[in-house]
Amino acid sequence: PFQVIVRLLSPVDNRSLSEWSFDLPQKSPPAAWQANEVIIEQLALDIPADLEAGAYQFNISLIGADSSELWPISLDNDINRLDRVAVGGLIVPLPGEPQNYQPLETVFAGQISLSGFSLNEPLSGQPLQLDLFWEALEQIDEEYTVFVHLLSADDQLLASHDSRPDNGRFPTSLWLPGITIPDRHTIPLPDNLPAGDYKLRVGLYQAETGERLIISTGVDERQEDSSLLLAELNIP
Repeated sequence: PFQVIVRLLSPVDNRSLSEWSFDLPQKSPPAAWQANEVIIEQLALDIPADLEAGAYQFNISLIGADSSELWPISLDNDINRLDRVAVGGLIVPLPGEPQNYQPLETVFAGQISLSGFSLNEPLSGQPLQLDLFWEALEQIDEEYTVFVHLLSADDQLLASHDSRPDNGRFPTSLWLPGITIPDRHTIPLPDNLPAGDYKLRVGLYQAETGERLIISTGVDERQEDSSLLLAELNIP
């Protein structure tokens, strides 16, 4: 006999928010197991009711019935041993559907749809607040970072904001198709920004390589510099 410890982790800092312990196996004893046999155990987790919107990760550890030492785990034949392993995620969506946003039909690398956005009225000296609304079209294996660039009329970069979706609260590897993912970006504007016309561009890139995802809008199969011209602004 042994125990399994299940943890629910914060999407922001990976700290454990809840923890459950179960005595296993619940069905046949280990002495009756056969080599290569798959034993399925179903565990009921009492999820906290006050979780904020976000994509949460689960991990598990195993421990002997009469021991305080976590068992070493070998993952994908890696020679390094772990004492816990990720086993999936839980998405807590925003209540209701997004309101008062501008719809889009933009697809990134055939995997991710940008379905719309909303933007506060731009004023010199005040930050731009941009809300993006994403949706996974399939299971995503990579962690992508969102970039938002404010450019001058002649394409000079003036301000930017890069982060994983919603400042890390919705990592792309945990997205599920059919769920709208909210993603807020606050872009401080330079104090000496002159009045005039500006461009706001957005995109996604792979954090480790910096490679940007190709964009399809249904009109152009490849957008300039793999970034989407989201809006043209006039800042008074």
